Amino acid sequence: MKDVFKYLKASRGLLEAYAEDDNAKAREEAERAGGVEVRGRGKYYDKNSEFVGTVAKGKFIPPTAQERQAAAFTKNEPNIPVQNRDYPAFKKDASRAEKEQQTPSVADQQAKNVPGGPDEKAFQSGDLEKIANMMERGRTVTTAQHKKNLVKAQRDLDIYNKEQEALAAQAAGEEQAALDQEAKDAEALEKEMGTPEGRVKKPEEFKSLNQAQEESGKNVDGSLRQGDVDIATEESIGKVEEIANTDVEDQRFDKGRQSKKEFLDYYSQDSENRTGLKTLNTLATGNNREKVDQLMEAVNNGDYLEEIRITQGNKKTVSQILLDAGINVNDEAQMDCFKNAHKEINDFIDGKGKFKTSESSELTGSNLGYYEAKHIEKRNDLKTMDPAGVQTKAYNLRNDAESNMQCVTPTITDAVYNLMPTAARSQLAKSGAPGEKNHYDPTKKNRKGTANPIRGSAALHMWVMQDGKDAYATAGRRRSPGEFQVEHIVPLKSGGKDEIENFSMLLSLL
Repeated sequence: MKDVFKYLKASRGLLEAYAEDDNAKAREEAERAGGVEVRGRGKYYDKNSEFVGTVAKGKFIPPTAQERQAAAFTKNEPNIPVQNRDYPAFKKDASRAEKEQQTPSVADQQAKNVPGGPDEKAFQSGDLEKIANMMERGRTVTTAQHKKNLVKAQRDLDIYNKEQEALAAQAAGEEQAALDQEAKDAEALEKEMGTPEGRVKKPEEFKSLNQAQEESGKNVDGSLRQGDVDIATEESIGKVEEIANTDVEDQRFDKGRQSKKEFLDYYSQDSENRTGLKTLNTLATGNNREKVDQLMEAVNNGDYLEEIRITQGNKKTVSQILLDAGINVNDEAQMDCFKNAHKEINDFIDGKGKFKTSESSELTGSNLGYYEAKHIEKRNDLKTMDPAGVQTKAYNLRNDAESNMQCVTPTITDAVYNLMPTAARSQLAKSGAPGEKNHYDPTKKNRKGTANPIRGSAALHMWVMQDGKDAYATAGRRRSPGEFQVEHIVPLKSGGKDEIENFSMLLSLL
């Protein structure tokens, strides 16, 4: 009996709980984004009249790139008469916009029989009372007639809004065409500069890709982001279903198999660099980051001959300290990967030396949320796969995401782990606590002992291979290591062991 059933049960419970109040939560998300609903249509705008998203079918949907372009267009060019806006036709919306342009805009004063009626500014304001008053052109009318004018004002306002939406779609189409062309040009340049697959990317270029995803509000799997909350989409759910429905022996998971073998081989024994790792540990004792900061500053500056005081009367150069820990400063690729991994992981550590967590993704006492539950629900393969199969698919995630962590080996992870503050190291070493003296430790005769750096580093490397994603949900953004726990794929109560062959990293339920 696998522990996966515990997560499947928890996921179903979450889905049922959220289903009862989806709309309320979606409205809360919209309001947290600074939005206020306009005229009860499910569309939310902030105090500056900027469109922040839509609530529909129990979900808060942030604006797409095209909607943001449309909003910017409408805001920045409000005073140009509709009939004077001349744009090329693009895609489906363009033909509709072109047809509507053949008829003078409802706000066009030149098309009105009597001057003085509602103008562009009146329709932009959306104020029905103002539009109706301008329709009456200063004449005294009865209450009944005024009500009819209000109905007509609403009708004309709806026409005006449709005109604006068509024109915005036209402008967005033009922008999208330009972006598509830019992408084609970039692809052509890649092929021109290197192999048929394109030139080899450096770690910092993958970082740029991650930053672009952060800014766009979209994850690699197609899911959307609102702040630090992931939002499931048909695309992200489809990718998880694809993982579930692809046989574990498929070549798609070759790199996952390779990572799994490298993981099991490395952590099945003590590191040959243990003396050097202990030196790194000494520099990072407690939460005094002074020596670690000095070391990493020298690394980033390429000053490998700078001396670091390890203990009183004991100094070593940066080059020797790293070499003793398995990191060769003359290996440029390894150094680039080490620097990037150190930065990525330490970005999740706070000023007290503890791992940060994204509170808005949590339920009380749980890091597993609605988003992950929606994806775990699709993992029909989990019930039949053995632990090796679960690991293979999970450890393939960084490759699926083209992550900037693909280059990270257990040796690099070990060095980064031993440079972390004591509190963060301890949390990983004790993660998924199996009991005081039952932690995995390959240096002991029965492979059991107290919490130790081998187990802690193994936990961190699983997080790296999974690219900071839940092993079962396999979707979303990179979450903090502090939100995960070591999971026993076959639970201890069912005969499973606290050993690396039975490990994966899951978002903690407790």
